[in-house]
Amino acid sequence: MNRELLNHQKIFAVFTGICIPVFFFGKAFIAVAIGAGVLALLIKPRRLRLTESAGVFSYAPLGLLLIAVFVAWLPNVAVSPEPWKSFTTVSRSFALVFLAFLIWCGLRDDGELRRLCLRSLVLALILTIAFALFSKLVHSGFYWVIHHEPWQATEMKTELKPLAALAPLAIPLLLLSSRDETPVWRLAAYSAAIGLLAVIIVASSRASVAGLLGCMVFALIAVTFRHPGWKSMIASAGFAGVTGAVFMWLKSTRAIPPQAGEWPFPLWLIDYPRQATWQFTIDQVARFPWFGSGVNTINLVRGANEVIPLTNDTHFIPSHPHNWALEILAETGAIGLILFVGLVGTALFHLFKRYRQSGDLAYISVIAISGGYLISGLFNFSFWAAWWQLAFLVFSAMTLAYASTRRPLP
Repeated sequence: MNRELLNHQKIFAVFTGICIPVFFFGKAFIAVAIGAGVLALLIKPRRLRLTESAGVFSYAPLGLLLIAVFVAWLPNVAVSPEPWKSFTTVSRSFALVFLAFLIWCGLRDDGELRRLCLRSLVLALILTIAFALFSKLVHSGFYWVIHHEPWQATEMKTELKPLAALAPLAIPLLLLSSRDETPVWRLAAYSAAIGLLAVIIVASSRASVAGLLGCMVFALIAVTFRHPGWKSMIASAGFAGVTGAVFMWLKSTRAIPPQAGEWPFPLWLIDYPRQATWQFTIDQVARFPWFGSGVNTINLVRGANEVIPLTNDTHFIPSHPHNWALEILAETGAIGLILFVGLVGTALFHLFKRYRQSGDLAYISVIAISGGYLISGLFNFSFWAAWWQLAFLVFSAMTLAYASTRRPLP
């Protein structure tokens, strides 16, 4: 391998590793990092191979399902209040899937690149977490300067929640990669994982806690399929204990308005404004039941900007429904949601099957990442948020790149 090609590959690995953590410093950072990484990957000697791999994937069952979902999400553009916004959002989502596929292709056959990529991720996470905790607990001035708001003198409130949301996506990858590392780097990976848990606590991110439970329950299902005996019973008991503790924490810490009324879910479990948002979203489904009202535009429907009673300034749709299933249902219709769930279900089925057959830890790790993404996504960010999609896709691609190394459970 010539030196120029090797240098390009190292650039690709480093920028891929840091691209997600640096988003905490601003959207431009993540765009520059992922752009530089992919450009370094697509140099001439490797371009043909990557193109051939993409062609093979497009004819596979998952590739065909992906194309079907893309086609099913296009009709809503015709009725969208902002057709160009809806079209570009849908197109971007599938472009990001292809981007993650390229990352997987670039890492899967090279253990040194994987190690460099993961070490870059660990370092970037540690530095980002340290900066975030300092900004939250000591002084927020540097944070506001970096985000071009030097006039701000207020404490940070919800700014740490996006970083906390990375915990259910990053921790399974950190634990997987640490098994093949030196003691120093293993300690660094564990430190990054503990740091993410600290961010969750400081940010009081309940959605991230739900994401961690999602990681655990999806991993538990996988273990049960492979080890249906005493191992799965012990894992189930542990999960039940953790879930019970989380529910007790929620019930003892969440304030409930005395006049909130009756709602489908207990208000200590899911707060009243969020349930009001969900109910408003469900009411919109009847208007465009089959193909939806337009991707990424539900905040523009009539009544979305009205303030929820008993709240200060929370609108019925505060930019998005805080639930990926309802968001996809309302904006792409029943057909769009059914096909998307079919795509996700098919992908998870293949992951469960391969884990059961091989015991490869990479599969259970990406299953856990999927659980964290899907469960936390029921309560937090918009499904269409590019950084949120990219975080899931990049971490999944990096994890699946480990599948060829075959590390079964003992």
